[in-house]
Amino acid sequence: MLLSSGKGLLLISDIVDWLFEHGYSATESGTPASTVGTVATNAIGNILRLAEEIRSGHPLRVAGAHNAAAELRSAALASFSQPDVATSPAALRSAIGLVSSADWLGQLDSLLQDLDEPVGETLAANATHWWR
Repeated sequence: MLLSSGKGLLLISDIVDWLFEHGYSATESGTPASTVGTVATNAIGNILRLAEEIRSGHPLRVAGAHNAAAELRSAALASFSQPDVATSPAALRSAIGLVSSADWLGQLDSLLQDLDEPVGETLAANATHWWR
């Protein structure tokens, strides 16, 4: 799981990069973009936390996992309800970028939650002395 998740992280990264390179980036500010930005920041924090847990051999989670699916769904819907989306191609591309990014961040959030157990098992296995 730990090894195959790396491929998932790279795939999500490649897709989000592709969206940005092709003009599908959230250029609008406001609540939808802020929500997606917050979820992205939290995902980066979780990736760093998991890496540090593996490196240090100690669990670092202090709170339960937060499921961001509802927040991302609300942000995606709000981005399409902006009045200029129907009349401005740039606003439409921005909304599509935000919705697509929100969807892939949801996938990333799910992947990171799925990694908590294997990382915990790795920590437990590393804490057991080899002679036992």
